[in-house]
Amino acid sequence: MSRAIPSERPTVLAELASPPWLHRVGAEPALVDGRLLLWGWIPSGPGRAPALLEMDDAGAQRELFRVDHQGVNVAASRPVAVGNGRVALAFELKDLAARAVIVDSTGRVLSSAAIDEAVHANADFVSRASGDAAVIGWSGWNGRTRAETVCIDANGERWRAGGILLGVAAGGAFFSTDGLYATEIRAIDVATGARTWVRNAPEQRRVRGAVGTGDDTLFVVEQPADGVRGDTLVAIDAATGETRWAKVFEEGRVAAMRVRGRAAALVTRDRGAVRTFLMDDRGNVLGERARSPAAFERFEVVALDHTHVLWVDPKELISERISGGETAWRIPLPDPFHERDAIRAACADGRIALRHETRVWILG
Repeated sequence: MSRAIPSERPTVLAELASPPWLHRVGAEPALVDGRLLLWGWIPSGPGRAPALLEMDDAGAQRELFRVDHQGVNVAASRPVAVGNGRVALAFELKDLAARAVIVDSTGRVLSSAAIDEAVHANADFVSRASGDAAVIGWSGWNGRTRAETVCIDANGERWRAGGILLGVAAGGAFFSTDGLYATEIRAIDVATGARTWVRNAPEQRRVRGAVGTGDDTLFVVEQPADGVRGDTLVAIDAATGETRWAKVFEEGRVAAMRVRGRAAALVTRDRGAVRTFLMDDRGNVLGERARSPAAFERFEVVALDHTHVLWVDPKELISERISGGETAWRIPLPDPFHERDAIRAACADGRIALRHETRVWILG
């Protein structure tokens, strides 16, 4: 099994400070097939255009894909691999309809599809890979129009559907009904676009959203319909829609989760307090820890592999062993990160990429 997180304390392989092509584009960096991909801006005519750029461990970069349009307020998805060196991505500009695109390893466009232009970036793009296809949609309700998702492969569009995209697993794509709190989840076969199952939330409960997917499991959070505190984490069989197990958190909200193989790591928040949990694939808690109150504004789980979990707090990256919870290593975040800045990070194949506005670090 491949290792995602460095087993030893990593060092900085490359650092780029304010290169002219790197601007504040919202998508997180991605480590795809050993390549670091991230969005930036490049000169284009009298102005500049958004582009997907590839960077190596020495900091050298090349343009992989350019949006042939000048604009502002770009919303972009984190790129995902869809086999044979191909990458799927999506973007939207303020004055240009959203599009989903697949490019090959040289940046040649293989296919593209428009996404409902009435939807704007009050919610984030989500890109999920399923074999040689990508399912690209919106991660949240934008409050005024129907969310739309499109599935594309190298040959073009396969299908499209409405609803909030919750995730992709075991050849299925999962959606909730539009709205802040949904009552229905439905599954669509990625290969055919056919509906495979529908699941209704239990009476007096609502689906707040999805927090992760495993190889064959969708994890969602349910809340009482009357707004009473307390989240329930529900593991749903991706093939059937049946509940495998559910765990109630009497205090706090499930804020983030990562799943890898038979392990899961999650973060809960409650009135200034942060707790983290390691769980197995049956919902049993393997480890639980209270974190520093200072971490409430920003404590996230970045990655999980078969031996370690990688967390980030306002000051540090922290790697802990799954088996006993001991700290394997910790390193301070670069100086520009401070308490209220979002951390844009990616971790894969023993490398970590960090982005802070117009600066990039590669660690390994």
